[in-house]
Amino acid sequence: MDIYLLKSRFGSFKKRLNGIYITSNNLVEKLDDIENEDYMISLIIEHTSVTTLQKNALNKFSNLLQLGICYSNVTSLPKHLFDNLLLVESLILSNNKISYLSQGLFAKLKKLKYLSLSHNNITSLEKHTFFGVSSLESLDMSFNKITTINDDALSFLPQLDYLKLNNNRLKKFNEEILKKLTKLEHFDISFNKITTINDDIFLSLPQLVYLKLNNNRLKQFNKEILTKLTKIEHFDISNNCEKLIHNK
Repeated sequence: MDIYLLKSRFGSFKKRLNGIYITSNNLVEKLDDIENEDYMISLIIEHTSVTTLQKNALNKFSNLLQLGICYSNVTSLPKHLFDNLLLVESLILSNNKISYLSQGLFAKLKKLKYLSLSHNNITSLEKHTFFGVSSLESLDMSFNKITTINDDALSFLPQLDYLKLNNNRLKKFNEEILKKLTKLEHFDISFNKITTINDDIFLSLPQLVYLKLNNNRLKQFNKEILTKLTKIEHFDISNNCEKLIHNK
């Protein structure tokens, strides 16, 4: 087991061990194999043989501020898995094989600010997928297989300023999905299969700085929308239909 000491260099050994990083370790087959101490605030597990998580697997890690389970072939997340992680601010579940997110899965994570589920097999975002995480500021759902997003799926995220939906399988993107994300600054929906997008979808995003629509199948786009996005610094609409029409 590779253990890396994080944070403070001072004090006793126990006080110094604020985080554990486990990587490339076939001995860790389930989270019960990992001992917990009250002072541990960070747990990162990568490239292990962990594939299944029981609903109470994380109960003993109630002091965590950061949790990462990556590159471990996890296929599912039990509905109440995170219920005891009331202090967690960063949750990284990228590069697994997760295909479904239970509605209300993250409901108890009131302090969560960063969530990454990139590089999984997720196919849809339902109405209450992100219910309860009103403090979330950054959401990365890139490199999944998402084909549908409920109009209200992101409506519980008023603080969100960073959203990545690139490299999915979206063919349409309804205006209502972004309507309540008034603080959004970074939005990437590139490398999908979107053919049309309502021009008005961006009018509810006054803080938008970074916008990527490239590598879709858009047939037209009203370029005057950009004049209403007064903070925009980066905009990419390249590699869409060859005859993309920029309406005035």
